[in-house]
Amino acid sequence: MKEFTIIREKNADKKTQAAQEVLFNLPEWFGLEKETRKYIDIASTLPMWVAKDVENKILGFITLSETSKDTVEIHCMAVKKRYHRKGIGKLLIESVETYSKNNYFFIQVKTVDEGNYSVYDHTIRFYESLGFKRLEVFPTLWDAWNPCLILIKQLI
Repeated sequence: MKEFTIIREKNADKKTQAAQEVLFNLPEWFGLEKETRKYIDIASTLPMWVAKDVENKILGFITLSETSKDTVEIHCMAVKKRYHRKGIGKLLIESVETYSKNNYFFIQVKTVDEGNYSVYDHTIRFYESLGFKRLEVFPTLWDAWNPCLILIKQLI
């Protein structure tokens, strides 16, 4: 029996609440308050799926953003640390892939390139385990100490 469900959240205030609650639980990934606030502020305007437990507590979320007529991007995905490695991230990805494959050919995600921070190395391995492939690295898109890796997956 699953201990959580994935729901599509449409209420702007609840989207903001979910993003804030989860992102502030993950300082290793979202430790720059100004940047974290940007993710929280924009969350209310994007398609969002939320993972909740049987008591309706928020465990994680994922938001999408269209980058072209053929590609949708995972704008932000986060699962509270104590719920990592329980299948929540995988089901969040599967939910957005199901939603996206009727309208897009590709799904992409940006993260910090491998070899810079161990937490992001784990993030890359997570996406690769779900079929994402490394597309390109932009060494200074964000800044020199956070090279941007784009991972992409074909939606079938």
